Amino acid sequence: MSNGLDNLKEKMNETVLKDVRFEEKHMQNVFNELNTLQNPRKGKMTKIYYICLSTVVTSGILLGLVYFVGKESGLFSERNEPIENKANISPDSNTIENPVEPDKEDVIYTPPKQEEYKEKMTEEEILTKMLNTINNFETAQGSFTYRNTLQQYNVEYELSLTKNYGGYSKVVTTDLKEQSKNTHFTYYNDEFLWQINENIKTYKQSTSFKNVNPGARTISVESAFHTNSDGDNVTTFNSRPHIGNAQLSLFPYELASNYTRDYERWEIEKQNEEVVGHNTIVLKGTLDKYAATKHDSNTFRFWVDRDTGILVKFETYNANNEVVHYLYPNELNINVPINRTKFIPNLKGLLPDNIDPNILENNKDLLETVKQDIEKSFDEDFSTYKEIELGKVFEQESNYHELFKITEQVLRGQEVGDIIPILLLQDNHGMIIQKKKDGTNVIHYIEKSNREWVETKKVSKPGKIIE
Repeated sequence: MSNGLDNLKEKMNETVLKDVRFEEKHMQNVFNELNTLQNPRKGKMTKIYYICLSTVVTSGILLGLVYFVGKESGLFSERNEPIENKANISPDSNTIENPVEPDKEDVIYTPPKQEEYKEKMTEEEILTKMLNTINNFETAQGSFTYRNTLQQYNVEYELSLTKNYGGYSKVVTTDLKEQSKNTHFTYYNDEFLWQINENIKTYKQSTSFKNVNPGARTISVESAFHTNSDGDNVTTFNSRPHIGNAQLSLFPYELASNYTRDYERWEIEKQNEEVVGHNTIVLKGTLDKYAATKHDSNTFRFWVDRDTGILVKFETYNANNEVVHYLYPNELNINVPINRTKFIPNLKGLLPDNIDPNILENNKDLLETVKQDIEKSFDEDFSTYKEIELGKVFEQESNYHELFKITEQVLRGQEVGDIIPILLLQDNHGMIIQKKKDGTNVIHYIEKSNREWVETKKVSKPGKIIE
């Protein structure tokens, strides 16, 4: 540890006192003041006044110097000074890395700490929690491995159900027979849903439907499990977000229905067992004939988080008590700070899943021929329009992203053999032109109205088939 008084002279020379010199004129002023204090004509009260004033001034200067030295040397740390605000949760841990600017505080949401449920639980209580996990937490971050007889899934996820609504998941799927791997990402917020295939560098973007409302309803066991008029089992599920395979653990509604529907087939084995830092209740049971055949298993064991109903871990076993299927957690963090910027993907280098990259890269001459044929059949002049690269529309940060919805509508109407549409703009109006596989030419006339692009007219005319 360094001495706070080291290099005092140099530190003083960096302050406003560096140019102060005690010269002869200053000495004379001091003598004059002393002589005044000693002058009996000023009276006793005057002497006391100046003595006090001198003491106060001298003390103030000394205190200021001491504070400055301590501040510069780090001797005086303000114990009550708040730790600087933080942001950007590390994807590999719960540590927080980067400072948050005051105007960006809404990016990070820190929910209340999860309360721990310590009471003894009944079968109905824990099953009700499993069927309604949507009501029992606000944010979650974690990862797990799920394996069955054919595939293994390595799943990472992060989501917020309330403020800063959205989520992210990454799933690496391994085919156990072929030993091939595929990586898929899912992102969503209250506007869009993105599904990315990392292997072929494509993505699908659609409008997000926020179909979750935590706390809106609690489904009882009786209302969840029932039969239809044909005697078939029917299950009513609570809501859950678009989080992909992560729902196996976070929203285990199907597993609860398939494995614990019949109270006669399972029981509580332990009231408390710690798994990845969570108190879980352990359930064990037997599978019915249908489930046993489907899953090549006879018995099962669930480790369910007592506070939320989240399925933290599970195993199924064959007749030899060997593990067949399992879900093993790596980490599970509930009601931790969540950064909503993680719920928007970087689409750079990716193409919409229904756009053929070969057409975009290698068939510019073909697209030019299409333009000329449509121009001729409609007697239009496209030279005054600006052609917009279609991929720009699908980039979140692009100036043309506002055309996403109208362009997506046209793309969803594409059929096999159709040629990729061409987007032409001129100020606040434009066209999306198409060549159908039978040669038909189509123009979707579009314009910007109330800050949104809409189709005002669609016209089709015969054209030539382009091979």
